[in-house]
Amino acid sequence: MITQCQAAGDEVVLLPIHSETFLIAEHRERFERLGVKLAIPSHEQIEATHDKGRLALLAEELAITIPATRHYTDLADVYADAPTLSYPQFVKIRGAAAGVGVIKVDDPEELVSTYRAMIEDYELAPADYPLVQGFVAGEDYCVTALFDRGQRVASFTYHNVRQFPRTTGAGVLREAVRAPEAEAEACRLLEHMEWHGLAQLDFRWGDDGVPHLIELNPRFFGGLPQAVASGVDYPWLVFQLALGEPVDRPTIDYDVRTETPVLGLLARARRARR
Repeated sequence: MITQCQAAGDEVVLLPIHSETFLIAEHRERFERLGVKLAIPSHEQIEATHDKGRLALLAEELAITIPATRHYTDLADVYADAPTLSYPQFVKIRGAAAGVGVIKVDDPEELVSTYRAMIEDYELAPADYPLVQGFVAGEDYCVTALFDRGQRVASFTYHNVRQFPRTTGAGVLREAVRAPEAEAEACRLLEHMEWHGLAQLDFRWGDDGVPHLIELNPRFFGGLPQAVASGVDYPWLVFQLALGEPVDRPTIDYDVRTETPVLGLLARARRARR
């Protein structure tokens, strides 16, 4: 968590970085009573989007394209459906993030065994059973946006040129890109929710030319160095928003690439062995 103080007025702004965003959002009134400034989504907004199942249902309601997604509450239905699906598929814990709790499966037997193991390992109740989501051939694009109570004040998109692990991991080599189609879909969802604060939405840009929404992160994100290097200084913009100041309009440099040092090296090594 980052804490920043503004010299004039000695105001305090909290900029939560990762999962503490959820806890602070849930108890925001306690912080605000102390005079702490926040620019984060509401707890209800986070709950509605962090759960991949609820996000998929919301996307379907808004006619936003997502990979084919199956919701189960009975393992018998997984057994029945497994032979009818095309592969690969992904088995996903509803609250998975950064590739953790996401497993790619290549045949019906692997789907069933993986699904059953996830239920047991995570001790899941039927309402929390994993999703089964279809594979979309294409490239990974990440739309980032800052909203002021439903109004977009900044947005930026980057492309994950390389990931680690290769099919389910976070981006390790990124580049700034123009992606108006994906940004339009992301902003349509965030406007509908009257979003307040930062969001990062993962899209799989399919070989069919259509961006497929994968997940939404209601917080700072792994590609933040790419955004800042490209001219979109989200920590500063969120700071301005929390203080109620006009938010600077960023100028984006689309010639920037960034690489995560250690993971980037591992990704290159694995690619060289293939």
